[in-house]
Amino acid sequence: MDKARIYSLLKSNFNYVTQNGYEGYDPKIFDYMPFSSKTSFKPTFKNKVLRRLEIEIFRRKFPNLLIPYLNLCNINAKTTIPYGLGVFMQCYAQMYRVEKNIEFLNEAKKVASIASDMLIPVKGGLGIPNPSNGKEVKYGDGIFNDSTAFLPGGSEVFFGFYNLYNITNDKSYFQFCQQIADGFINAFTLKHVSEEKWVFDYSNKGDNSHVLNANALGMSCLALMYKETKDEKYKNIVEKLYNYLEPYMHYENIPYAGIEDKKSNKSWFGCDAYHTGFTLRGMYETADILNYDKTHIIKQIKQMIMDFVIDDKIIVYKGIGQKGLHQDIHALSEYIRIFSTFYDFFDESEKNLYKDLVMKNINDFILPDESSYYYTVNRNKKFYLYMPRWSHGPMMNALSLLYDKI
Repeated sequence: MDKARIYSLLKSNFNYVTQNGYEGYDPKIFDYMPFSSKTSFKPTFKNKVLRRLEIEIFRRKFPNLLIPYLNLCNINAKTTIPYGLGVFMQCYAQMYRVEKNIEFLNEAKKVASIASDMLIPVKGGLGIPNPSNGKEVKYGDGIFNDSTAFLPGGSEVFFGFYNLYNITNDKSYFQFCQQIADGFINAFTLKHVSEEKWVFDYSNKGDNSHVLNANALGMSCLALMYKETKDEKYKNIVEKLYNYLEPYMHYENIPYAGIEDKKSNKSWFGCDAYHTGFTLRGMYETADILNYDKTHIIKQIKQMIMDFVIDDKIIVYKGIGQKGLHQDIHALSEYIRIFSTFYDFFDESEKNLYKDLVMKNINDFILPDESSYYYTVNRNKKFYLYMPRWSHGPMMNALSLLYDKI
């Protein structure tokens, strides 16, 4: 019954997104609300107090009024984000592999074409532009713009092309993977924390904002390149990145940024479901390719599945109270992705327990017509935006993995 239900949701989501396209909103528009000169939007208010009030009103109090407000200000906040295209490619390739439905393959190729057109040249390879609506935006210590490539988006697009290569054996998709991986190596700063511990900057702008999840995802891309090519240049870097990340697998909480970032990135030194998931799957895949012991990573995976739940609700942050009960679609989709990817590590009672939990939370987030998902669900207050990157893409990809397992 659950399998049929998941397939029904996937088909409904698929029909909706193919009809409505891949341009949509991004939750970062909340962060752009100050509309400073460093963002894609012109200021609505020059007074800082009024800007803060503006953010408070639309981000926290009345998010459903945000889009009408942007329309009133004649601000177009829609954008197509390569990061989202990457997870769509992964989903469609996965569903074609399982179902052999040509619709999925054709759409995967279409999305791959869109994504390839958005790639930007960087030193020694190709990069994935940051989702900034084509203009500059402040992030960490750097300014991101059209020429800024970043690791998480690059990684998800890499995985999309890699999945397509695996089901089609079309070498052009693998060439994109290699160019993206080489872009990571040549265009991004590799900080030498020690001789045996290296870490990437988050972007190719030397922004001093490396984060664990970005490194884990980028590292797993390079590990896959080593698996495919046996080129030692990938392995040598991967081993040093792994050495930097491995100690965090023994922490009670896996922080978003990392100890070296605590001073410069205070707001990022937290623990949330999606960045924890990114880090764990990147670590596991790399350890698997390098034949490293994975016991401590598996332990953290099972701990994550237990930790990010309160009263049968899959939550963003570990904790209690108002912050602890926060729920959003990105956390839910990553939770499902982790559970599905590592499904075989759970015993039968755990599988049934978490499968029921996942289905309950999916039902809480799905729109009445089952076409899409709410962005947030908190205390029966539900907020919806058409966000292919954050809702459709990650959720469909997670569901495609779950569909294959149950």
